[in-house]
Amino acid sequence: MLNSANSTFAITLAIEHQFLTATLDETLAIALEKMVRQRNHCDLSAHGAGTFSAPNCLVVVQEDKLCGIFTEQDFVRLIAEGEDLQTITLGEAIQIPTVSICCTPDEDIFAALNLLTHHHLKHLPVVDGEDRPIGIITYDSLRKALPPINLLTRLHCVADVMVHEVVTAAVETSLLDVVKLMVKNRVGCVVISETGGDRPQPIGIVTERDIIQFHSLDLNLKTTTAGEVMSSPLFTLSPETSLWEAHQTMNRQYVRRLVVVNETTGEMQGLLSQTSLFRVLRPNDMYQMIDLLQHMVDQQTAELSSKNQQLQLEIKERKHAEKQLQEAHDHLKTIVKERTQQLHNANAKLREDLAHRERMTAELEQTLKHLQQTQLQLIQTEKMSGLGQLVAGIAHEINNPINFIYGNLQHARGYVEDILGLLSLYERYYPKPPQEIRQQRQVSDVDFVREDIVHLVNSMHKGVDRIRNLLMSLQTFSRLDESQLKRADIHAGIDSTLLLIQNRLQAHHDIPKIQVIRQYETTPSIECYPSQLNQVFFNLLLNAVDAVNEAQRRSPYPSPQEKIAAQPMTNFAKQNYRKPQIKISTNVSPEGDHLIIKIKDNGLGIPKNIQSKLFDPFFTTKPVGQGTGLGLSISYQIIVQNHGGNLSCHSSPNEGTEFVITLPVSHVAIAA
Repeated sequence: MLNSANSTFAITLAIEHQFLTATLDETLAIALEKMVRQRNHCDLSAHGAGTFSAPNCLVVVQEDKLCGIFTEQDFVRLIAEGEDLQTITLGEAIQIPTVSICCTPDEDIFAALNLLTHHHLKHLPVVDGEDRPIGIITYDSLRKALPPINLLTRLHCVADVMVHEVVTAAVETSLLDVVKLMVKNRVGCVVISETGGDRPQPIGIVTERDIIQFHSLDLNLKTTTAGEVMSSPLFTLSPETSLWEAHQTMNRQYVRRLVVVNETTGEMQGLLSQTSLFRVLRPNDMYQMIDLLQHMVDQQTAELSSKNQQLQLEIKERKHAEKQLQEAHDHLKTIVKERTQQLHNANAKLREDLAHRERMTAELEQTLKHLQQTQLQLIQTEKMSGLGQLVAGIAHEINNPINFIYGNLQHARGYVEDILGLLSLYERYYPKPPQEIRQQRQVSDVDFVREDIVHLVNSMHKGVDRIRNLLMSLQTFSRLDESQLKRADIHAGIDSTLLLIQNRLQAHHDIPKIQVIRQYETTPSIECYPSQLNQVFFNLLLNAVDAVNEAQRRSPYPSPQEKIAAQPMTNFAKQNYRKPQIKISTNVSPEGDHLIIKIKDNGLGIPKNIQSKLFDPFFTTKPVGQGTGLGLSISYQIIVQNHGGNLSCHSSPNEGTEFVITLPVSHVAIAA
């Protein structure tokens, strides 16, 4: 069983194989540089190189043989003695021979632990059979080799193993005095405390490693106080803390010492180091535990063997079941493959059907859209054709009697003038007619008739002229004889349309007269379908009239009483009233190949969210019964499709709406 124990606690498990070496003739200054440089090494493990984490000591060799070991404690001792590190060599500073242990199968971890504790060492060199150094054993390496359950075989607490006699120093103590305290008391650290009441309170710590670091930085140990360079805050624990928790705290905080304090008063009661943890480790207890564990392992092995045989039978049965399952799986896989292929074929056919249906749906939608457009065109064409025929018929029927009246008015004017002249001659030569004639003269009021009949004939002549102009405008608007593409004057078409809607422009009820502003530039005649363009002008102008009327209803024209009450009048007009106005402008594009017509009103404007739908068939913003939603759609079709032009709308809230018509001056071919 001893061999088993040696195997479990073999010395090789605790050896640190990375270590620093030096020769006997190297000075202490060089040795210090090596140790400080090793402490500040870089971790290159991420780049493929291992991390060099050697113990903080120097193994002194001569011709590959171990001569001694030089530690931080030796450095501190020499610094306290005031030795010159530049002149003293390692051969003069180390103790020869040194304590070491040979790496043989008979040696175990406990042998190394006994040497460390017996000789009060922190570093134990390990040599081979020829006295060549192969590694270092430290308390760190022992803690890594021994699992915590082995290290803490009994439920001890910190109070059982802590060092009660702790070397302390005040904050103002110089580092040189701290070094002397370390050497005098043979300790590796000094706790720095300050007086708080009756008991000193620990606030920091200075270790041998700190002293070496400060010395390498050429820090003046005499003038530097401990409070300036101490490590703080301290990692503390209470005496009742278990060793397991203390061990975990050291690993978590990467420290070797913990200060034990009273949780209530904060008074320091001791110090816990890595060396303290090993006081609870007893080899005899460990061997007894190993025997017990070995017995338990034997029992478990026997039970495991029995269960293993049973498991073999189960495995054999399972293999047979797996074989049957595999056969069923292969059969199912074949069926699934066949079904998958069938499903794949069905999906392919379904995709073809869907693609065919999508094509048919697209064609039907296109056909429906074309049918709707054709229907709209037919409806509007029939409507305008009927209107044109009606207008042309009325114009023709009225034109004949008007021409008769217009021609006879000239003769009637002459007859009246002749009769008035004859009457004047009678009055000149017969100034005193008979009594009956004088009475009839007074009844007929000949003087008034003589004066008024001239005005009457002139008024009749003006009325007939106006009727003739109206008939000419009706004929211009209908254009039934102009179904082919021909050159026409756009201004004449606009004016004739305005004349037709003259009654909509006049004042009525509480809405004032709509002002029409014409800004015509000199434009050439263009190739077009005049009757279709007159229809577009008719639709756009009626929409403009409706827009300004709606604005008037929302911001009515003020009455005289309101004008007087609203002072100043200019502010009232700006805020509550807009004068109804329609502006029509024409101009030629800079290139000279297009005619641009703009019809703008000062109504309330069109919201942004519906501007894209204005030219859609049957879309209207007017109340039910007041609009069909066909006017703008047909206008767009006439301008874009029939004339190859463009119709666009620009509108902003409360700033009115502007329709812009762009027409080519000439066409090679246009589909009617």
